Amino acid sequence: MKSPVLLMFGAYDERVPPYDSLDAIKAALRAAGNERLMVKVYSDADHSFAIVAPPRSGGWPRHEPDYAGLMINWIAAQVGY
Repeated sequence: MKSPVLLMFGAYDERVPPYDSLDAIKAALRAAGNERLMVKVYSDADHSFAIVAPPRSGGWPRHEPDYAGLMINWIAAQVGY
């Protein structure tokens, strides 16, 4: 795979272990000769980018404020927009 790759993880993700997944994907990309990788790990977030640390009770879930913007800006940069 030679296309650019954006990997986004929440450090508290229980569905996709971020660091194990990151190591495996990086190794596969490296083996394919692809160095076009951007990685963002949100240290306080879970799988859905909801902020879970520090724990809090009540109210609506809060999400990482820049995850959608990061994706949009990264895609725009890849297509030259």
